[in-house]
Amino acid sequence: MIVPRLPHRLLMAIAGVLIIGIALSASSAFFCNMLTVRSIAIGVTLAAANLYVLGLALTAVLFSEFDPTLSEDERPSVVVKTMWGVIALAKIVVLFAAVALMLRRGIATPLPLVLGYLTLPFGIAIGSIACDRGPRHRRPSEHC
Repeated sequence: MIVPRLPHRLLMAIAGVLIIGIALSASSAFFCNMLTVRSIAIGVTLAAANLYVLGLALTAVLFSEFDPTLSEDERPSVVVKTMWGVIALAKIVVLFAAVALMLRRGIATPLPLVLGYLTLPFGIAIGSIACDRGPRHRRPSEHC
């Protein structure tokens, strides 16, 4: 298992980030210039990508240890866990480098970029609420 399967709760959080981000970008198109809209969209994209890669790394390293449905052979090895740890660290470096490059080149402006990235905590909260309020008649393997 090199690429883990993401939990339903995390997929709902990513969907929440994207839905809020699309709504924010679309509504800002009516009131702001295109640089602001682009900056918000870039912030939303960075937030969703950050959550996705972090979710993959944490699922591979931490959650697989506590999953009772996995056999000993299906659990990730130390090499795979180390690989995902390195990927998580590289993600942070790439995130900061991408933001610095976009701000320096004038591709995005700081405040709208941060506004787009702020969809991350709201998307996580909405995804968790949506997951908790889902149908109660799911099979045990489908729970959030």
